[in-house]
Amino acid sequence: MNQEQIFQERVMEVYPQGVYFDSLKTEEEGKSAILNSVIPKVIFDDKKEQRIIKFIKIDNVGKLTINRDNKFIFETKPDVIRNRIDEGLVEIRTKTEQIVLAAIYDRLAKIAMVRTTLNPVYIILKNVYEKKLTKKSLLNYPKRDKYMRYIKFLCDLEILREQSDRYSEGNCFIQIEKALNDKNEEEIVNRVFGLTIKEGKTYLLNNLNINVLKPFIRIANIYYLSSILFNKMLYIKKENLFDNYLRAYGLNTKFVNFESYIDQLNKANILSEDGFVHGEKTILSKVMELMGKSNISPSIS
Repeated sequence: MNQEQIFQERVMEVYPQGVYFDSLKTEEEGKSAILNSVIPKVIFDDKKEQRIIKFIKIDNVGKLTINRDNKFIFETKPDVIRNRIDEGLVEIRTKTEQIVLAAIYDRLAKIAMVRTTLNPVYIILKNVYEKKLTKKSLLNYPKRDKYMRYIKFLCDLEILREQSDRYSEGNCFIQIEKALNDKNEEEIVNRVFGLTIKEGKTYLLNNLNINVLKPFIRIANIYYLSSILFNKMLYIKKENLFDNYLRAYGLNTKFVNFESYIDQLNKANILSEDGFVHGEKTILSKVMELMGKSNISPSIS
C-alpha cells in the first residue's frame, strides 16, 4: 500500500462522508495532508420538476501526518472536523446573508413588522430630513434615552451628523439624497432606513436585540442562495422552502408564522408567491453581481 492509499484508507475509516484531501505534502517528520470537506445540497425547482445536486466546499477542516515509518503521528479528531464543517457552513450563510441584505435593504421599510419595531429610527430619519431634529426638541421626546441610543448609533454609521444645536444629515444620508434628487421624501427616507439596517445589522441584532429582522433576511437568503446555486430563478413550493429554512437554521418555527413572513416579503417585493414562491429578477441579478465580486464560492459542481 502506497502512502496516498494509507491516507485515503484512514480518511474513509475515521472521518465523516465528504472529507477528502487533494495531495500529500513533504514535511520534516514525513508526509501530511490537509483535509477539506464537501457537503451535498439537493436543490429542487418544484414548478419544472427539476432537481440538481451541488456541493458546498469547506477548506482546511483538519490535517493528517505520518512519519517515515508510515505511522500516523497527528490526526485531527473527528469531532473537531465536524465542528469546523458546521462553523464553515455558518460562515458561508453569514456572508451570503450580508450579500442578500445588500440587494434587498431598500425594500425593508415596506415590511410592516420591521417598520413598526424600528419606528423610532424612522421618526429620527424623517425629522432630520425635515430639519426638525434639534437638541431642544429631543427634551420633549418620550423615552428620550432610547432615542439618544439610536441617534448615537446613526451618527456612528455616518447617517447623521451632530451639530451644536441639532442633528443633520451625515455623509451617507447626503449621498442618498443626491442619488435620489428627483424622488419624494418617503422614498428617500425609506432608502436611508434600509441602509441603516444594512450597515447596522450586527449592532441592531446583538446590542439592541432587534430580532424581528432575522426571519426576513434568513428566508430571503435561503431562497436566493438556492437560486444562485441552481443558476436561475427557482419556483419552490412554500412547504419545501419552509423545510429548507428550518433545516438550514435549526429552527422550530410554526408554519403559520412562516406564512406571515412570506406574505410580508411578498408585499415588500422581495419574494413573490403565486402558487410557488419565487424571487424578483432585479434582486437575483444584484445578488449574482455581488456574489461574483465577493470571495464566496460555496458551490464547486
